[in-house]
Amino acid sequence: SCSPDDLIELIRAVKFANTDMSMRQTFNEISVTMANSDPSYAFLKDVKLNEVKKVWKKALKGSRETNNSTQKNEPNPQTKTPTAKKAGNEPIVPAEGIIKFYTVGDGSAKTLAENY
Repeated sequence: SCSPDDLIELIRAVKFANTDMSMRQTFNEISVTMANSDPSYAFLKDVKLNEVKKVWKKALKGSRETNNSTQKNEPNPQTKTPTAKKAGNEPIVPAEGIIKFYTVGDGSAKTLAENY
């Protein structure tokens, strides 16, 4: 099966792509759609609805915190003032850290378009 942390990340990924999905729809997306989409994801068929229920609130809570912190960092257009750019070529890293990207299959746009 899937560890609770991995399941939380899967739930967050599904909810990010489909914000209006219910718990049961998210469970079906993981245990049926994703499990059948690629042989390497066949282990997702073993995910149980009770496992999703156990981590559901934690998964949604984490995604809301991320959304709230992102909104807090956006400047208000009415109070926007010009800022000086940093000298040099230092990368700009958000306060939350580096953003993680997850891909399905080989991660190509063609594969994603064909499968989803």
